[in-house]
Amino acid sequence: MLKHWSGLAWLKIREVKTGDCESWATKFQQVTSARAFNHTLSVFRALIEIGIENGARSDNPSKRIGRASEKPKKLSLPSVDGFEKFVKEIESSGSGFSKPCANLVRFLAFGGFRITEAKNITWGDLDFEKSVIRVYGNPDDGTKNGEFRTVPMIGEFIKKHTRFADLSPVDHDLPTKKI
Repeated sequence: MLKHWSGLAWLKIREVKTGDCESWATKFQQVTSARAFNHTLSVFRALIEIGIENGARSDNPSKRIGRASEKPKKLSLPSVDGFEKFVKEIESSGSGFSKPCANLVRFLAFGGFRITEAKNITWGDLDFEKSVIRVYGNPDDGTKNGEFRTVPMIGEFIKKHTRFADLSPVDHDLPTKKI
């Protein structure tokens, strides 16, 4: 921020003007990503708010600056053959954990789970009659949005579900053990 706002380092918080903020925002948006801009703006706004809380000023001159629109990154997924090649490479790596690791990759991919969700799924959460998996997430925090959800089992998952039995090498046949 200091690089794109000359004199900022010597300004007192009560001396920061709306026009200065807008001028900085215009320059900074031209040389950085939308994400970096938004994060920098958030930190700057928070610093000004600290000044307000401590009586150094009564308003936040950065409030009028709009956030930059962030475009999602283009997702580049492998083909089915590319994915299988990737998983087979993991499976044949020679480690004592290569087969369970490959199965974990399959499980995450077929279910679309976050790793934090997947590590709390038990065999009891898999309903093969209804072809769904119940996802509760972390016992303390739940899922990312805090809600329980069901995930449909896709055909490939059902076809290969027996491969997942070795994800938990100890007592994997018990229905309540984590997968």
